[in-house]
Amino acid sequence: MVTGLFVYFEGGHTFSEIFEPLEMPGLRKTVRTFLNDESANLTKKGLVFDSPEIMALMRKALAETVEFYSVLEAKKQVHEEIHRSPGLR
Repeated sequence: MVTGLFVYFEGGHTFSEIFEPLEMPGLRKTVRTFLNDESANLTKKGLVFDSPEIMALMRKALAETVEFYSVLEAKKQVHEEIHRSPGLR
């Protein structure tokens, strides 16, 4: 599960790609056995939204995504300005 969350937070996979396999009864049973908790809530809500630690990581990841996107947009604007200005080519 930790590996799955790492992959999700580091990018490259959607929320559904990470959690969809847990809908499979066999995998759900295996994970519950591994955790030694037959009543473990293995839903997206139970694993993420009901977990303060994970929600804090989600908020951090979202804030970092917004910051990264802002930097990309600023670079794009500078690049476009350079190509529009005859004296800067």
